[in-house]
Amino acid sequence: EKESTGFSKSVRLLTEKLDDDDMSIVSLQHSLFCSSLFDCIRTEIARESKVSEHDTILSASKLSTKTAISWLPNNMEESFLPPPTMMAANGSFCVIHSQEGEIKVRLNSEYSLIFKLIEIGAAMEFCAKESEGKNVDSGSCNASLLESLGRMLLLHSQLEYHDFSTRVQTEKTSSNVLESCVKLAGKVLLETSVRKSLTKIKNLDLFRNKVKIEWLALSAFETCAHFTVFVDTGVSFDGIIE
Repeated sequence: EKESTGFSKSVRLLTEKLDDDDMSIVSLQHSLFCSSLFDCIRTEIARESKVSEHDTILSASKLSTKTAISWLPNNMEESFLPPPTMMAANGSFCVIHSQEGEIKVRLNSEYSLIFKLIEIGAAMEFCAKESEGKNVDSGSCNASLLESLGRMLLLHSQLEYHDFSTRVQTEKTSSNVLESCVKLAGKVLLETSVRKSLTKIKNLDLFRNKVKIEWLALSAFETCAHFTVFVDTGVSFDGIIE
């Protein structure tokens, strides 16, 4: 969501179309999974909030090194924020609100990420109305990229939750689904911005046909990106986004 223009792009978990007899069972399983995933994310925020309160109490006698979550006003205008990867470090998030069926966190100074737990019918209706809405400014990223990012984060959250559910059966561990999603989204948004900037520099008359940029082929779900810039003078430098 880009609050300053009212732009939003939503995606939802899809269920496989089956016969009526099997569909009721699949729908129930789908609802239970969505509810468990959402509760896992809410628990993650509640856990970090308790750590934040504990750190505040200790700060009078000893400075805490753990970065706590930050709660932001709902109507906050776009302003400077730390890099998304830094906001997510050590379990910290810029949380706008955490309600019964909705969680909203800040990704960067331009975009926010919202998790909603609603009925399937309501989700389909919401997405349909959103697609029929007026074309509004999507900001520095186009609408198709933001939709792809939403689907990527939706899949990534499922994979992270599955991994957590598997580990929790054999060891005492805590979930980091939201933290992982914030890191991944921050990396994608920052990488998009860097790619655009490097392309502009490469196309300048001063550097035309003199600069070559190569990106290391990595999985889209990697939370880091590597690139190398070559200049015809024999100079090169490596860049890492993480």
